[in-house]
Amino acid sequence: MYCSAVKEGGLAEWDFLFDRFQNENVAGEQVKLLKSLGCSEETWLLQRYLHGIHVYEGLFATFTCNNLV
Repeated sequence: MYCSAVKEGGLAEWDFLFDRFQNENVAGEQVKLLKSLGCSEETWLLQRYLHGIHVYEGLFATFTCNNLV
């Protein structure tokens, strides 16, 4: 559902999910939201997405390590 909203939407939908991601306390939900932000087909939004991954890379490192077990 999140992915479809970002893919079919634009800046407003992307910003809405990014704000939700920043305010979310549940790591599993944060991962879903952050993955969905990558569903955009707009290059400039994907650049923002990649910047967001860099800023929150600790979350991804933790998520990746936990899923390897």
